[in-house]
Amino acid sequence: QGWRLGGRVSAGRRVAEAGRAWRDAGGRQPDQRPERVGGPAVAVERVLRAAGEAALDTVRELHQLWSAFDPGSLLTRVNRLAAGRPVSVDGETFAILLLARELWEATDGRFDPTIGEKMRVGGFRGDRHRSAEVVGTPGMEAVELQEESSTVWFRDPQIELDLGAIAKGVALDRAAVSLRESEVPCALLHGGTSSVIAIGAPPDSEGWPIALDDEGDLPRVHLRDAALAVSAGWGRVVEADGEVRGHLLDPRNGESVSVERWAAVVDRSAARTDAWATALVAGAPGELTPPATASVLEGSKRGEITRRLDPRGVFQ
Repeated sequence: QGWRLGGRVSAGRRVAEAGRAWRDAGGRQPDQRPERVGGPAVAVERVLRAAGEAALDTVRELHQLWSAFDPGSLLTRVNRLAAGRPVSVDGETFAILLLARELWEATDGRFDPTIGEKMRVGGFRGDRHRSAEVVGTPGMEAVELQEESSTVWFRDPQIELDLGAIAKGVALDRAAVSLRESEVPCALLHGGTSSVIAIGAPPDSEGWPIALDDEGDLPRVHLRDAALAVSAGWGRVVEADGEVRGHLLDPRNGESVSVERWAAVVDRSAARTDAWATALVAGAPGELTPPATASVLEGSKRGEITRRLDPRGVFQ
């Protein structure tokens, strides 16, 4: 894991240098509000900027490892070679594969990171092509993970890993850890239109207010020390043979789920909320039981809620 340690050392040095400047300027805790512009206020801004840059470094490093679209990424190398022999991976990558297997089991296969070939057949990896064998393509059960050697091996040549439904969440979780290590008391990390994680809350607020839709038909979330993931069939679509198909597939048969289906999940981990939101949309409505720690909304149509599991009153 030298790549990760190297990134952390570099980022940590920037934080340390900014921290020394902050102390030399008179010092003020990051969670205290500066009373004037300049001096300690500038030093605090430098500390926070350095912490943010360190968190973004973490995201960039993981993207370089796990992008399914980068021909030089480690994931691309695994997909190219693992059907022929075991491929060694770094500890971070092996950890995400173990987590993916755990979530595949917990969701009865509705979340499946081996969906890459089905995505390609569906037209979400460039030119669409049909394969008579796609329905019978095995899932995560055909991926061998050897913990002693940190190696990955595919028992079927059609296996293609796609970590898109979990990698963004893992990156946000790691970035949040980086910010907490830098003692940042309050932050919101947004990974696009589907994933967000909150540290603390803004001053004088119960949490970070997050809207689930533009129209205001759905509840809001006040996020505090938690993550939110939203998965929806209309997020990305292709049109073929006069049919509009969404990018969310049922891993069991490779077919797109209804473009109207959506789910929102709040829990502690961005990676787990990402995977569960995807699984809830991929399965039949009400088919899966999410973790007891999670708050869930599901809908079969935009702006409408068909299932609500919210014991802590997260959705307001």
